[in-house]
Amino acid sequence: MSMKPKSYRTLAVPRCVTTIFNEFFSCHVSKKVPFHNTLIKIQFCDVGKDDFEVVIAECDYWIDTNPIERFREFELPLTILSPVGIQ
Repeated sequence: MSMKPKSYRTLAVPRCVTTIFNEFFSCHVSKKVPFHNTLIKIQFCDVGKDDFEVVIAECDYWIDTNPIERFREFELPLTILSPVGIQ
């Protein structure tokens, strides 16, 4: 996809499809756990030149129970990650 970007226009500026993507995962939490919160882990990923996933930025965010009913839009601080080997 990154080798053959498809151009399109949405506003007054040209844009193209990127390799950045998102995925959603969930897992079972035992009822023995003494809290009733939901953790959202947000990761922005890209596909490197070797077709490996590269995490660009990430954050963990706890929301209250019933996230579908109570979730609102928040500004989430993302930790920008450095490429491996660069410090």
